Amino acid sequence: MKKLIILPLVALILLGCSQPNTQQEADSKILQDEDLKKFREMVRNALPNSDLVQFHQQEGECGEVSFRDKSTNEMKHRRFIVVNKNIVLIERRQVDQEYFDLSWRNACRDYFG
Repeated sequence: MKKLIILPLVALILLGCSQPNTQQEADSKILQDEDLKKFREMVRNALPNSDLVQFHQQEGECGEVSFRDKSTNEMKHRRFIVVNKNIVLIERRQVDQEYFDLSWRNACRDYFG
């Protein structure tokens, strides 16, 4: 009789442990989406023609962006890194390629290998 009582209790405990906290996951997703929007706004502010910006493959503070260059009026496709609210690195714009590649490897390796 004791085994019949203990077995369902153990099953309930294991079942309770395996259930993900969906509210916590939802809150985490909302925070992640808010962070992505914040990072996108920072990148837009660092580019000319911010209304003509398109984002690709963004993971956290790293990603790729397409934008129209004011001087040549052609679309550019570049990687970006949001370092902090005042520093946004965009490939082939503010820093030389070697420095950008080093920064990309350090800041974005968790996302892009």
